[in-house]
Amino acid sequence: PMCDSTVDFHWEMIWVLFREVPGWLNLYDERSTFMMVKRGALQVWAYSDTEIRGIMVTRVNEFPKAKVLDVVGISGIFGLEFMEDLDSVCEAIARQEGCTYLVCAARPGMERVLARKHAGSRLMTIMVRPVGLLRRS
Repeated sequence: PMCDSTVDFHWEMIWVLFREVPGWLNLYDERSTFMMVKRGALQVWAYSDTEIRGIMVTRVNEFPKAKVLDVVGISGIFGLEFMEDLDSVCEAIARQEGCTYLVCAARPGMERVLARKHAGSRLMTIMVRPVGLLRRS
């Protein structure tokens, strides 16, 4: 994830990308988002080719029987182009954190992509899959 100094330096651009995460502004404001990122409650991952194209936001949730890597949101116009790479990154993060499941809340149009190509199954509007079942296409 981005370190403190990187978050501070790029916050203005990061916040623009957070505002593009579907539904983010319904639940969070800039100050609370900034504080969650700074204390590590949310992790921000930038995806780029030669420049930052978007962000993926994750958090690790601990439950009595399992840890879950929760992909809270993805923003940026090139997200689909980076989907395979982001999925591999999520798998690696989930394994590193000792997670049993990977969960992704997605806008309705993404459900089809996540179910077909990334082994998710429908649980309300949240896609979930066990860690270790990443499909190779």
